[in-house]
Amino acid sequence: MMTIAIFLGAVAIGLVFTIPKIASSIPKTASRYPSKDCADWRVSDRFLERGDPYTADQLAAWVKNNDEAAHGYAFPVLFPWDVAFMVFLGGFLGAGSIACATLIPFLKPYAAGATVLPAAYIAADFLEDMLLARLLLRLTVIDDDSVRAAKCASRVKLLTSLAAVLQTIVLAALAIFFQLS
Repeated sequence: MMTIAIFLGAVAIGLVFTIPKIASSIPKTASRYPSKDCADWRVSDRFLERGDPYTADQLAAWVKNNDEAAHGYAFPVLFPWDVAFMVFLGGFLGAGSIACATLIPFLKPYAAGATVLPAAYIAADFLEDMLLARLLLRLTVIDDDSVRAAKCASRVKLLTSLAAVLQTIVLAALAIFFQLS
């Protein structure tokens, strides 16, 4: 299980460096976001996922004026690259948590439960990607409610990823403690 976790973690780290290069190759507008009219948003900034403030009107204007960049953000940035990242990161957090939990005597019988938070992260990130791709590909669906849903999914993704990372850190620290004692 540990070698699987190491493989998944190494690929996830590699994707952290690869995805921005892919995103920067997507056609974009001139400078850095955010501006009042949001014309300067760049795909490589991943402005939708970073949680930066944007309104439905701003997003609709950007998608309308940057159709090629909006499509490029959805494909290939969100799908398949961000999906690959979430699978490898979530897989690493799940496999690493299980591997560590099996080394902790009182948690060993419950080690499989350590996959709940990483799985919740993957589900939240996938939902976020689907909602964002829908906004980027269909200008007519952009309204306050759809933007609010995408922002909510982004917040849930960040919270579940933080919880899964903290879980993995705590379980690894406990596993080290039990191995050394």
